[in-house]
Amino acid sequence: MNQDRPPVLDRFGFPARWQVHTRREIRRVTRALDALPAADHARLDDGRCAAEALAAGKARPTTDSVPVPNRRVVLVLPFPIQTGGMRVQLQLAKMMRDEGAEVHVRQVRGDDCVAGRYDDLGFTSRVPLADPRHLAAALRDLAPATLLVGCWIDYFAAVESGAGPVIGYSAGEPTLRAEPAGFDRSFLDFAYRMHQLPVTLWAGSRSVRNIFRDRFHRTAELISVPIAREMFDRDFAAPPQPPFRVVVVGPEHITTKGIPGALRALMPLRQQGFHIVWISPQAPSESLAHTVDEVHTGLNAEGVAATLASGHALVFPSSVEGLGNPPLEAMALGVPAVLCANGGSAEYAVPEMNCVQVPFGDAEALRAAVCRLRDDPALADRLRTAGRHTAERYRPENIHRTVGEFMAAKFDGLPFVPLGGSS
Repeated sequence: MNQDRPPVLDRFGFPARWQVHTRREIRRVTRALDALPAADHARLDDGRCAAEALAAGKARPTTDSVPVPNRRVVLVLPFPIQTGGMRVQLQLAKMMRDEGAEVHVRQVRGDDCVAGRYDDLGFTSRVPLADPRHLAAALRDLAPATLLVGCWIDYFAAVESGAGPVIGYSAGEPTLRAEPAGFDRSFLDFAYRMHQLPVTLWAGSRSVRNIFRDRFHRTAELISVPIAREMFDRDFAAPPQPPFRVVVVGPEHITTKGIPGALRALMPLRQQGFHIVWISPQAPSESLAHTVDEVHTGLNAEGVAATLASGHALVFPSSVEGLGNPPLEAMALGVPAVLCANGGSAEYAVPEMNCVQVPFGDAEALRAAVCRLRDDPALADRLRTAGRHTAERYRPENIHRTVGEFMAAKFDGLPFVPLGGSS
């Protein structure tokens, strides 16, 4: 088992075998739900209503909901930590640990949770599961516990386990887009059905919270994505110019990230005193490696902070995000950001005030934006000042306070509806 190997991803950014696991789970869960007696369906519906009331601040007891006062939390990581928002989920679990919870990690479709770099998070146990079908039994072994589940595909297994209340967290992923192109009807119907389970929803951004409301008719607690602590209170100084260093962030093979087009758009600027730096989770293909001056792969948060701060501008060309962390990380570090409207960025991006915004895929507009930041120091200074102010909202201490308030006020009242009337 090699926890450092890069995951093989599909065009949506999911592990390559995600679709195999998903189709298998659709069949399994459909059979299980169809076999439930009417009384259990009624109890699940009642539990969902209780979760809605809790999120809306109108908590009410339900007839069959079972109180589970405990401070054991199991984080269910759905993918390798190198994909998507898994690091964010680890941060949230650590915040819960800092609030007094005993935290265990169970990882499906990945095995890097046991890597040494995560030892200092202080979790009680970290175990990868070889087969997602073993998840319910693994959770049952840790009962009673509150289950923090990082993807809706695992909601039923968590409910089915009867281990305890379920919190479903999302900071945004392709299946939760407002218009989820590329997924067939059976898949989307299954996603809807999973969001009708008695799961208390946490949304990592206002954009995701709105998607929960509009697509699934669900209310979610807003637990914003925290920006890594390493991005704050740094005294990095950008190197002198020339060259003007432009840092581009994102993976190559996920089409919505826009990386190939952005790198090719910026390549001509290398002849004009620009230096193009690429932060990527994986080594680049030969076709893109020649378009940049530097490539940095597999960086931890400290490395990301140092590389971002070495630049004079950030380019984040993604078209779809639940929030979009890299521009906020750059803002925290005082680096002006160029980004595309991507859904999640609407929560914090104010074009011409704290960032420059360009249309997705518009090479000429992207080059012009970067040149403006080089040629207009007053604009760059304004973006730095406003950007730092914007990033403060996402400082980990502020998000930790929100998590602590939830645990103090609502944690022990999370609805728990064990199937089959078990307790």
